Amino acid sequence: METIDLNQLTGAESGTYLLGDRLFSGFAIETFADGRPATQMSLMRGLQDGVTRRWHVNGQLRSEENFRNGARQGCHREWQPDCVLTMLSTWNAGAPVEEWRFDDQARPIQKSAFAPPCHPTVITYQCDEHGAAE
Repeated sequence: METIDLNQLTGAESGTYLLGDRLFSGFAIETFADGRPATQMSLMRGLQDGVTRRWHVNGQLRSEENFRNGARQGCHREWQPDCVLTMLSTWNAGAPVEEWRFDDQARPIQKSAFAPPCHPTVITYQCDEHGAAE
């Protein structure tokens, strides 16, 4: 598959990525000034399809999300620059199913379950000093 600089593509606002006048299939990569990766996405016929990863400036993974035909699908995770997990969510055909939020020690503090049409039900967890949910 072809790999290009993400900045060569147009259409990010619409979610359909074009290279010139054609729908792009391949990998698009954006880098920081020093050449390290900032964003890497997989595209098929102009739509995000596969894994998209983003990194913090310090080189640690910032987020990882899966797409199918341009819609979020499956697991989405986000981390702080120090590698602590802050959010974990599940998606189905572009609609959120469930989301967990974590404190700075990666302990669960909030869970949201979404029912169509995406109205959240929020459950807040209190954790003891050992990280166990009460």
